[in-house]
Amino acid sequence: MPKNGGMQGGMGSKKYVIKPFRSHTQMGTKDAEQTWTVLKDAITEIFNSNASALSFEELYRNAYNLVLHKHGELLYVGVQREVEKQLKKTGADLARSSDPSLLENLVFAWDYHCMTLTMVKDILMYMDRTYVQQKKKVPIYDMGLEKFRDEVARHPKIRDRVKKLLLNSIHKERNGEKIDREIIRKILNMEVKLGVNSIQVYQEDFEAHFLHETKQYYYMEGNRNIDSLTCPEYLLEVERRLVEENARSQNYLDSSSEKALLNIVEEQLIVTHHKTLVQGKTGCFYMFRNERLTDLRRMFKLFSRVPTTLLEVRAALVRYIKEDGEALVKKENEDRAALRFVRALLVQQEQYEKIVSEAFQGDKEFKKALKEAFEHVVNMNDKVPHFLSLFVDDLMRERVKKKGDVGNDVTSFDEILDKVITVFRHIQDKDIFESYYKELLAKRLLQKKRNFDSDYSIEMEERMISKLKVECGQQFTSKLEHMINDMNISADLMV
Repeated sequence: MPKNGGMQGGMGSKKYVIKPFRSHTQMGTKDAEQTWTVLKDAITEIFNSNASALSFEELYRNAYNLVLHKHGELLYVGVQREVEKQLKKTGADLARSSDPSLLENLVFAWDYHCMTLTMVKDILMYMDRTYVQQKKKVPIYDMGLEKFRDEVARHPKIRDRVKKLLLNSIHKERNGEKIDREIIRKILNMEVKLGVNSIQVYQEDFEAHFLHETKQYYYMEGNRNIDSLTCPEYLLEVERRLVEENARSQNYLDSSSEKALLNIVEEQLIVTHHKTLVQGKTGCFYMFRNERLTDLRRMFKLFSRVPTTLLEVRAALVRYIKEDGEALVKKENEDRAALRFVRALLVQQEQYEKIVSEAFQGDKEFKKALKEAFEHVVNMNDKVPHFLSLFVDDLMRERVKKKGDVGNDVTSFDEILDKVITVFRHIQDKDIFESYYKELLAKRLLQKKRNFDSDYSIEMEERMISKLKVECGQQFTSKLEHMINDMNISADLMV
């Protein structure tokens, strides 16, 4: 194989002039062999980069005549042997290459072979269209690929060295070193094409070993990082590795490798350690407590790649909400403590909703987990319906003390009422709440009537009752509405 990479012959090259065989004369065996010898010499010249000295039109006619006169087998077998002979020389030459130059020399040999094989295929075009199809032979170009696979790519002193050089380069890149991505891309593209109509060569000679090495690499990295990094730091590394491997699959791997490659990274870095990440000192409880929403969002995004791992995150959220609520329930049950309890409960509920909506992207399964856990907390203390009614009572009275008309701060007031309704929604004994609420509402209305309290706004009461009506229906609020209506009629009569 010449090193100049071209197909032009020297000035002293022999000029081949081939006269076409007369079509009206039957070609005998001797004539056929002579014609084949000329074609064989021409193929040798092509492989020796002397193509410019040949008349391809005449070569085509001679190949055409051999097939036309039933000598297709002689031509096909002859070409097969000649290509094999040339590639044996190429394989032997490449086998003597040093490791630093082997990949580069292999790429050169491959490019050169594809170029010469295209020329040979063009000469034998008629045979491909007739004899090859009739006899179900491998087309000339594909046959040349198979010969390159057997004599060069899978040469005993080339195949394993190439594999090792490729894997070592990728290992270096994973460790932060710069490598020649283009030469790796060309080698792997060659292996794909050597499979002809499949990717078997690529899979057997590279992919299987690459995936095994990848599994070992990330197995070790996962074990090392889980012991030395915090959960947020570990998740950042996983995210970085997935980006790198995705880029690797785009840059030089065959597209068929992407899914298997990313699955290995996910298995070794996420699945294997997901329970430790969730339950560890800097895991979910730490991130919930400190509102590390960015880190939780990253965990959710990464774990979503393997949805079963999210079960552990949801379980952690439920445990956190229940434990947080149990600590709150243990506090005193006096009226003032009741107000503090509800305020704290509202703060917790807001924090949980923020985590689910922002970190877990409003995922319906996490919403369901939040609902079930918060409902458990709300109903742990049978005094919550009473506490909540006291909280609303205090809210109404505080607005009167501050002489704040509801119209001046409708939005903030409604937001607080909405939070109250959220807690109310989780109460199982809603009738108990209604009983306490009705009693406290009566006291407020009576106080307004006795004191002629012009600062007290019925509109505030109507807002709360309206929200309860939306939540539970008209039957639930009918008595409360009658109380308000009676108060309004009384006020009109007094005027």
